[in-house]
Amino acid sequence: MKIIFKFSVYLVLTGSIGLILYAYLGPFFGVSFEPVQIMERIPVVLNES
Repeated sequence: MKIIFKFSVYLVLTGSIGLILYAYLGPFFGVSFEPVQIMERIPVVLNES
């Protein structure tokens, strides 16, 4: 049981550090985290009553 707990803690810490490094170093390697922005016009019909 102690080995499984140590392994899960190690896995969580390694994954967290990897995710943080990917977030900070990703733009240097061409990864863009910005959403694609598009202009969308939707006509609205209002009732006159």
